[in-house]
Amino acid sequence: MNRLLYEFRLVIYLFQWVLLLAFFFFYMNAPNWDYRVFTVFLMVASVYAVILVYAIPKRLWFLLGLIDMAVAIFFIVQTGKWNSPFMLFAYTTLLWLMLILRLEQLLLIVGLFVIVISLLPEIIDFTMILSQTRLNQLRLLLDITIWVSVLFWARAVLRLMRYLYAKSYQVYLFLVKVASVPASQLCSVTEHMVRKVFHAQQAYLCLYQEHDAEGNWKREFFLHTLLDARADKWRRFSVQTLNDYTGKEDTYACIPLLLDGEAWGS
Repeated sequence: MNRLLYEFRLVIYLFQWVLLLAFFFFYMNAPNWDYRVFTVFLMVASVYAVILVYAIPKRLWFLLGLIDMAVAIFFIVQTGKWNSPFMLFAYTTLLWLMLILRLEQLLLIVGLFVIVISLLPEIIDFTMILSQTRLNQLRLLLDITIWVSVLFWARAVLRLMRYLYAKSYQVYLFLVKVASVPASQLCSVTEHMVRKVFHAQQAYLCLYQEHDAEGNWKREFFLHTLLDARADKWRRFSVQTLNDYTGKEDTYACIPLLLDGEAWGS
């Protein structure tokens, strides 16, 4: 799911940059184009790019949302207020903000946007109006970009569904098999399922009250390692750095198995 959200945001970022370039390409040839606006546009685009580089790695989504809406207001005020084709820029920003912000943060951004976009045109008249032919060309470009974005998202969703189906099928095979497998092979069957589902190179089911009857010395090693780390006191998932059987440190995801509130394995 995190991968899907990442791809969703990536497509929206690319889509918004298409809007930026479309703004430059179509409106710089408008009859009433003002080169001062061109200078402002370059400044806005440059500042926007710098903020993206700063905000995305730090996950400052609220700041990024405010900046995005400010850029949208700049476009909208210059190109026709509520009838501007660049209302789409604001809509795409709100779309991805809905996925990552708390409700009160989202409502604050929406409220500020509506207030500013309603009052600012009363102070600053928009000056750039496209001819009908150029406006139709712009709308065609936006339609094509939207459909390409939708197809990309559909492909990402289908890939996620296939990924989840493969994992679910492995769990189903495990549940079918575990009903008839001897108790002595339970650990091996479970470990095989975990490796398949999580694509892990190593997986060990360590039962604290039992020693390995199959002679798997690696599992025995990790059993004693977990007991030495007092894993029988753990109550939630944790990521631990442990020494493996070669003496090298490695990172392990440990999931305690609880029965009646008592840990009996991991």
